[in-house]
Amino acid sequence: MRNISYFFQFIFGLLITFSCASTVKNKVESTDLVYISINSEEGYLLKNEAIDLLEKIEMSKKSDKGWNFIKESDTIGRFFKSNETENLLFCIMDSQDTFDFETYVLIELKKTNKNNFKLIAKERYFQGNYSCCWNNYYGGFNKFQNYFTFDCCGTGSSFCGTHTYYFKNVVPQDSLISIHENYTSGFEDALITLSSTKTMKQNTIKYFYKFEHYKLEGE
Repeated sequence: MRNISYFFQFIFGLLITFSCASTVKNKVESTDLVYISINSEEGYLLKNEAIDLLEKIEMSKKSDKGWNFIKESDTIGRFFKSNETENLLFCIMDSQDTFDFETYVLIELKKTNKNNFKLIAKERYFQGNYSCCWNNYYGGFNKFQNYFTFDCCGTGSSFCGTHTYYFKNVVPQDSLISIHENYTSGFEDALITLSSTKTMKQNTIKYFYKFEHYKLEGE
């Protein structure tokens, strides 16, 4: 078995200020109402209720064979209420046959009455192949103060990394700039990691990174 010896550590910081452009909406402005039974400000969606919502907004089909690999008891969606607009933002894993790997559908709904919502925006987000940096089907979609975040995974041979998008409304993925969160990369005789912590005040976020390089010794 190989031993891991500590090689070196490097710590540095990054300061980023978000502009108002991040709040621009990608509007759908559908006149049709979407009926869903939701009475909370945040929560989760199981497979069947998540697929029902995707079908209502014409983003997936339950008949696709890709859904056969997902159990009915699996949680594949998550939602939060916006602090500013009170709209609900959803992120749902989509397992349709069109794509080689799972994709994620982001949805923004505006409540009109008890269980009726108006579709404001819908977008499909992609990973770098599979979601190596997610622990489940929903864990990479979160809320950080007044922002929503989506973790995009970079994958490769002995490599997995995370870069994060910040937004206040559902917008196209390619309109956003991501920030590196972490990565782990393995080589024949070394292991390299980048980890981070962050703080936010108003629209300014501070990242503190720690870079570590380990050397593998022996067998």
